[in-house]
Amino acid sequence: MIAQKYKEFINHLIEQVKQEYLMNLNHPNVKYIDLIESFSKSFFDIQRRAIASYLEKMDLEFRNSPGRTLHYHVKKNEYRNLATRFGSIRFKRTVYISTYTGKCYIHVDRELGLVKYDLYDPDVKGMILESAAEHGEAKAGRIITSIINKCFKGVNISRQLVRTIVNTSKLSEPKVNNKLVTDTLYVMADELFVSTQRDDKDLFVKHVVVFDGYKRKGKRLMLTNKHGITTVGRGLSTKVLNYIVDSYDIEKISKVYVMGDGAGWIKSLREHLIFNRSTTIYALDKFHFKQALRHITVDDDLREIVKSYILNDRINDFNFVVDYLIELYPHREEVLSIKRNYMLNNLAAIKNMYNYRLSCCMESQISHNLAEIYTSRPKGFSRKHFAKRLRLRMLFKNKHNIKELYLNNLHTKKIIDMNQVRLNHSLFDHSVKETVSFTNNKHASIKLKYLTH
Repeated sequence: MIAQKYKEFINHLIEQVKQEYLMNLNHPNVKYIDLIESFSKSFFDIQRRAIASYLEKMDLEFRNSPGRTLHYHVKKNEYRNLATRFGSIRFKRTVYISTYTGKCYIHVDRELGLVKYDLYDPDVKGMILESAAEHGEAKAGRIITSIINKCFKGVNISRQLVRTIVNTSKLSEPKVNNKLVTDTLYVMADELFVSTQRDDKDLFVKHVVVFDGYKRKGKRLMLTNKHGITTVGRGLSTKVLNYIVDSYDIEKISKVYVMGDGAGWIKSLREHLIFNRSTTIYALDKFHFKQALRHITVDDDLREIVKSYILNDRINDFNFVVDYLIELYPHREEVLSIKRNYMLNNLAAIKNMYNYRLSCCMESQISHNLAEIYTSRPKGFSRKHFAKRLRLRMLFKNKHNIKELYLNNLHTKKIIDMNQVRLNHSLFDHSVKETVSFTNNKHASIKLKYLTH
């Protein structure tokens, strides 16, 4: 019945808008751009009017529903402004007083999950979070503002608003649907230093990328089932293990390759990645090996000779060349000594990278995932805000639906782990008597569906 009424209302609204917007398009010399703008304006106007009318009808039906007066008394009528993806709407709804608690209750707000006093609906806030995961706050605000203001001017989403939404929003932990099966696992790791506001010490961000193979796409080498993990401080090994256990059949894993730049925390990471009788092999990133070679000599031929000495265990010859270069360039003694020790301390890891024909692209991963958005804005983050942005960024890079995770966690104060038992996400929070009385309300299944689709 309600669907039929809504259909009739939409048909009537379309006819009304056609008269308002399209009556001037019958002229034979009408321009194409005028045609597009008129159709665009009429479409968004229909959406705004339809949503506002629907919300008011929902409010009226609840007000006239049988038994309502036993549970809620009318306090007043008031208007609410709300920004949607189609532009701002204004609608009237009733404020009630609960006969059980004496508290205010607004049926439309509670039923559709609209947060009290918010000027933006959950759909728009979800869009803001999606944009903030990919861009800075200012650019994210401009992007969503341009979407809303296509045919309805007046909305301005500021950088501070985006920042507030990021800080206050809670996103569920995404669910792992199916366990992957592989006999070989690859783990790359690196770190990034980020400057924060009012803090002399930079944040030490650890970043790990887990994947289970390589594949070619034209000239590019792609990583299969790639997943990024970050931490600030401790707890990285636990997060990596939790992801692997949740995502892979660890009984099938027989070999794990850990790749990095030789940092102590990366070497220690391999000690935690041993499953049953699996073998864990550490390898040094070729980028850092070749960088060390360039610091030793800029001569291409001599660099190839030094490289062959390292890979073929000709350590005496390698030391002879370095000693000769120190004698020849005494002002470079410190650099040459540091790079010699670096290569000798990671000798086995260097050979593992070549012997097992591994490829480590961690430098590009940390650049694209973190550096391009965080180090380009020095001292632009507080510690609390950076933690929120970091999690949002990794959810985006791991290709999760950020809006879905936000809407799923909209009405709880704790972060829901979707890999555990699902919580009851009911939008109502009545007493037992109230819940029994209104469980059959015909709007109970609508929730956020109308505003988010």
